[in-house]
This record gives sequence, structure tokens and C-alpha cells, in this order.
Amino acid sequence: MKRIALFLFISSVITSASSQTTEHIFEVTFKKRSIGNLFAIKKISGNTIVQDLRTNTKVDLIAFSVYVESEVKVVKENGVLVYSECFRNANRGTESIVAEIKKIGPKSYQVKRNGEEFKIEGKTISYCIVDLYFEEPSKQVEVFSDMYAEFLKIEEISPHKYKLSSPRSKDTYYTYENGELVTVEVETPVGMAVSKKTK
Repeated sequence: MKRIALFLFISSVITSASSQTTEHIFEVTFKKRSIGNLFAIKKISGNTIVQDLRTNTKVDLIAFSVYVESEVKVVKENGVLVYSECFRNANRGTESIVAEIKKIGPKSYQVKRNGEEFKIEGKTISYCIVDLYFEEPSKQVEVFSDMYAEFLKIEEISPHKYKLSSPRSKDTYYTYENGELVTVEVETPVGMAVSKKTK
């Protein structure tokens, strides 16, 4: 309850104050068939940034359905992560996740993930996966995953195309044009899902 109240308070401050909002919408396809949408929203007010990334997808196969719903909410102050919460509800081999990350010191974070608690020490978190939807990671070698609560390796595998290595051996590929993300390709247990920017 406290974490929800905290995020709602920060969001209300951003909404009520003079802020700049950017929104991107992606259509998600599987085997060239539309299965849902992905929404990326970024709000800036002074030194505070609030980002929201959410998806809702479902694909019906011959014998079963694959469903994934997820959301990541991130709050930054002066470019540094101070709070995030996320969840993923899924079936058919994709892990369901509930996680919360809170900055508790200059280079210290408290993590709660799927009932486990631990700390990340000696790191300043500034570039998260949600940032990939708003800027090309041309100078990044690692990206923080709020879902997994760990840093993931990212590398440019061809001009303006990047591979994000997942700890679960399901990689994601991000392609940019003129500095803007246009395509996301995600390896899943049943094949490749592709998200293409529509707005």
C-alpha cells in the first residue's frame, strides 16, 4: 500500500506541475498477426522523470493460448533511479513477476522481487530498459532491468541495431532510425514477437 501511495503521489506532482510528456505506441505482432499493443510514456517536470511501459498481448495457437500483461513504472531524480515498481502476469513458460526497487543511499537500493528481499550495492542506476524506448543506447554497455533487478549486457550488432542479453537466454533486439526506436524483436518460448512503432 505504501509503495502505491508513493508512486501515486509522485505521479500527481508531475501531472499537476508544468510537465513535458512523450508517448510512443507500438503494435505487437506474432507470425505477422496483431496480438496487442505496447505503450511507452515519459513525463518530465524539472529534475523529475516518470516513465511508464506497459504491454497487453495474447496469441491463440492450435492447442493453447499465450498471454502476457506487464507494466514497469520508473521514477528518476536528476537522472538517477529513485523508485520503480513492475509486474508481469504470464503463462506458458514465461515467469510472472512482481518487483519493487527503492533507492536507500547514494549507491544503494532495496529490492523486493517475488517475495525475496536483497540489496544492490555500489551501483548508481541511471539507464533502465524503459529508457531504450526514448533514446538510442549508443554509449551504453549495460542496461538495468527493473523486472530482473539486475544489469543486462547490451551491444550494437549492426548499425543502430542492439542486442539485449537476457538472464533467461531470451534475447531482445532494438532497432533505431534517426535516434528513435522503431522495432523491438523479442524471443519467446513459442517464437519471435515483433513490436513496431505506430506513433
